[in-house]
Amino acid sequence: IDRVWSQATQQPTTYSLGGSGTNVARLMAALGNRCKISGKIGQDEGPGYSVEERLQKIGIQSLLSKGNLPTGVVNCFITANGQRTMQTYPGSPTEHHEVDIDVRHFEGVKLGHLEGYSVLSGTLGKSIDCARNKQATISIDLASANLVKTHQKTFQCLLPKVTHIFGNSLEMQQYTQKSSPQEAA
Repeated sequence: IDRVWSQATQQPTTYSLGGSGTNVARLMAALGNRCKISGKIGQDEGPGYSVEERLQKIGIQSLLSKGNLPTGVVNCFITANGQRTMQTYPGSPTEHHEVDIDVRHFEGVKLGHLEGYSVLSGTLGKSIDCARNKQATISIDLASANLVKTHQKTFQCLLPKVTHIFGNSLEMQQYTQKSSPQEAA
């Protein structure tokens, strides 16, 4: 869930489905593709209460399980001049572990998009393997340069198995260990 705060009221002005995986699924569903999403949400009555309902409304099949922690939230603070700061609370997705990955979720998948943050819960490798076993194209969003730096060895090991890697210039420089965006490309 992404939450955007208004500087004027100091209150949340909007809650929206978010995260790299959800954003890709939203776009693909809007283009007429059948989509499904797996992971964990909280049992909380906060922003997570409507996630599955919202997914269904936009044509995305929910394969989400319930965790004990509250649903993950990204707070996005936007100033009057358009500057933004983001604060992340990962929450229940950190409880999503390898044992939660169900190979049946990959049946019929042509494109599997993974979030770089899944490296935190240790599910990245199994998800890649399940998608590859179903001959799916695999994409990943690197999430943050700091995440890539902290888990450099894991990314170096797993990303050669991925078809498409999405990252900004800092994330790609960290992944490739190059000093400029041009070298990283």
